[in-house]
Amino acid sequence: LDLDQLEALDEPENVEVKIELIVHWIQRIVADNISAGVITAPPPIVSRVFNELSNGVIKAQAARKIKDIQLPFHYAQMLGV
Repeated sequence: LDLDQLEALDEPENVEVKIELIVHWIQRIVADNISAGVITAPPPIVSRVFNELSNGVIKAQAARKIKDIQLPFHYAQMLGV
């Protein structure tokens, strides 16, 4: 990572895209190393890596939805009782 990429992660407006950006970087590094012959694992194993990365992004987005969607007012009032 160069200095510009690290500064992009520190910017407050990029809070929502940090996970997607980092996963993209990881996928790019893996793909480049497959092309260069550094990663010599069989294709099913390499595809599993990409699959697990995308599953992580999906779960992070689900967690973000839980954080962002507020509990309805009436339920919040009942929890206070």
